[in-house]
Amino acid sequence: MNIGEAIDEAALRRFGEAVEVGTPSLEARIALIQHLVFKKAAVDGHKAELSEGDLQAIGQKTSGFSLADVDRLVRKAFLQVLRELPDLRGLGPADVPAVTLKHFDLAMEACSGTSALRAMLRKRAESRSPL
Repeated sequence: MNIGEAIDEAALRRFGEAVEVGTPSLEARIALIQHLVFKKAAVDGHKAELSEGDLQAIGQKTSGFSLADVDRLVRKAFLQVLRELPDLRGLGPADVPAVTLKHFDLAMEACSGTSALRAMLRKRAESRSPL
């Protein structure tokens, strides 16, 4: 989790100039989710049951997320599937139920994007700039 307030002022000065990288568009977030779920995870035998509407919903809920945040969310959603299983011994990817929108919603409860850090840094910069 990013906690912007935990960044020491001296550490921020050592970075020199701060460059803000904007968050990806809705389309970019959805494309990354599709790639991670239906291509990358599928190669390893993991299953997904996500409709186009589900992808749109996840994309909307990830507003303010970086691509790394989206990647972390997808991983957490797949782990959420495993958390629901009573016993993991002897299971292979084919034995694990498919990831669904419900798993993404549960994973989202434990995720926050980097937008909070970005807002804190912007506020800090604005308070230092001469008017």
